[in-house]
Amino acid sequence: MRTKITLPVIRRLGIRNYSLYPGANGQGLDLEFPAGVTVLAGINGVGKTTLLNLLMRMLLGPTERGKGDRDLGRVSQRELVVDRNFSFFADRVPEKLDDNATATLEYLIGEREYSVTRYLKTMALKSLKLRDRTISSITSEIDFGKEMARQTGLPTHYDFHVVVRFLQFFTEERQPILWSAATQYEFFKTLFLDPTLTKVTDDAFRAIHRIDSDYRNRRNQLNLRIKRLEEAKAKTPVAADLAVLQAQIAAAKVSSDEAGIKYREEQEIVDGLQLRARELDNKLNLLEGTLADLEDELENADAAFVAQALPSLEDKAKFLMAGLSSGQGCFVCGNRHKGQLETVQKQLKGGQCFVCEHPIAGRGTGAKVRPLAAAQVRSLEQRINGLIAQTTQAESERDELYRKLSTKLKTLSAAAALKSQTATNLATLQARLPAFEDASSTLEAELAAEEIALEVLSDDRKKLADSYREQIRRGRVEIEGFKETLRTTFTSYAEAFLQEKVDVSFGAQDKVMIATGAGQVGMPAFSIAMTSSTHQAPKERLRSDNVSESQKEFLDLAFRVTLLDMACADGSKSLVIETPEASLDSWFMLRAAELMRQFAPADQPPVRNLIATSNLNGTDMIPALLGQLDKNGKVRRKTNGANLVDLMKLTASSNTLKEGAARVKLEQELRRVNG
Repeated sequence: MRTKITLPVIRRLGIRNYSLYPGANGQGLDLEFPAGVTVLAGINGVGKTTLLNLLMRMLLGPTERGKGDRDLGRVSQRELVVDRNFSFFADRVPEKLDDNATATLEYLIGEREYSVTRYLKTMALKSLKLRDRTISSITSEIDFGKEMARQTGLPTHYDFHVVVRFLQFFTEERQPILWSAATQYEFFKTLFLDPTLTKVTDDAFRAIHRIDSDYRNRRNQLNLRIKRLEEAKAKTPVAADLAVLQAQIAAAKVSSDEAGIKYREEQEIVDGLQLRARELDNKLNLLEGTLADLEDELENADAAFVAQALPSLEDKAKFLMAGLSSGQGCFVCGNRHKGQLETVQKQLKGGQCFVCEHPIAGRGTGAKVRPLAAAQVRSLEQRINGLIAQTTQAESERDELYRKLSTKLKTLSAAAALKSQTATNLATLQARLPAFEDASSTLEAELAAEEIALEVLSDDRKKLADSYREQIRRGRVEIEGFKETLRTTFTSYAEAFLQEKVDVSFGAQDKVMIATGAGQVGMPAFSIAMTSSTHQAPKERLRSDNVSESQKEFLDLAFRVTLLDMACADGSKSLVIETPEASLDSWFMLRAAELMRQFAPADQPPVRNLIATSNLNGTDMIPALLGQLDKNGKVRRKTNGANLVDLMKLTASSNTLKEGAARVKLEQELRRVNG
């Protein structure tokens, strides 16, 4: 089973020079997201959805999954592309954005404090900081994504993108995880299953689709050639101008031979480029692994060098107090207040460290520090810089190589089509010879050989499909190890949401098509049975249309919350929700809000926060989310861990707010919520 992961916890968002969010004082937006629930309240058109999209894009950048990858459970390539013309946020304001329009997101991954800044014009990466120190090696979206995947414990940049976008964010573009067995299993692979098993499963699925595509294309071509041959046979003349026909055949043979030579030449070029690409990929993997090791070594060396330079506590205290007493200020933060001298001395006299306030066991640690020369640190830095340069050069060479390969693959495809066409033309002309049986025998032999080759492809596809089914079976065995925990947790959330009796079962009854010609596989997944006004005993609900719209949404949300609870190593996490209050009745709204509050308590570790948008529509959703009402609609005396953000004061004023009656009504509702 995979080691648990650590997901981003959103802490703060700042937006500058963007007219949609001018802020209360015109200086931009500065929002904090403390532990607990934060409600982004407003009316239609003030930018609630845009703000949620911005939070998501700050973590993902302008990356997208491949075209046609709508269904998460049907992806074979598992790759991301960078949209360098990403204009989602630029399109929402009238002015032309420049590099001064930026957004900065502060977030945690475990104990690591990150700050990422992006240009709103294209969401391109401006900088990434770790505890206020710029990480200079992160200069591209690919670098950023790989680093985030590494820190969260997710296998790849693609996996980080999918988990953040479709698990942590419950927005308009959400995909129904619970209601798709293939999508469920995609998240099981990413979050829980053994990494080796996951890789073998993904590789098999990718190979099946590659062979299936090749098979279908070649089968179509073969069928077309057979049809043309049959048509040629029907049109073969009894007598013909043999000289003219032979001249045409000779010319067609020259064209066919030239096309064959050209195809082989292009194939050799493509083979060479692909070989070089694999070599570069291996080289990059080695460089990146070495670089990660050296960076860890440098971090340890840095700490050792400081400890060596100031070996004892007295040295460290003298160094700090020299700045304070001389008026130069604290060498750590720049504070020039001399009163800090007394504070430092009190801490030392009281037996506490003046930095972290930890009890001091002895008079220093200098004796325990291994001698370390500054030259060693510089040497590590030089090696790292050298490796970064090598990595950058290798990446540049690889990118250029892939551009060449893409161009050559198109050329190869064109050469293959020409080769096929000229061969067909030659065969058609030869079929018109009076001695038809002899002339057509070669073409028929080629067609028979292609039929045999396709049978081999079909056998390979079948073997891979059998292997894929075996990997799915092994995955199901691993899921058996945690299914009871998942079932119990999901049942608890689902029943709390719905106030119905819910039974959760696990099986593989949902048959999923592997590929066009590869058959189906029973995909292990969880399904529910649920009571209702007409069913006193739980009735199986296998599809989303077996439940109401609100039940569908919140069952899927309950399943997401269950996955987050089980996957996160330290329990810290953020969940961002676009609340669908329009589809909820008032009673169900109270229960849904109460459960969302329970997901993110403010008064107990670990750090969890829930960020939700809600319309000002006169319902109880906002006061319930803020904790002013309990699940039965009773008023609580105080709000615990709730944060209300009035977007109408922070965003560009909409036309609705320009109407006096509308503004008065909406402000009255906000005052009611604010008490």
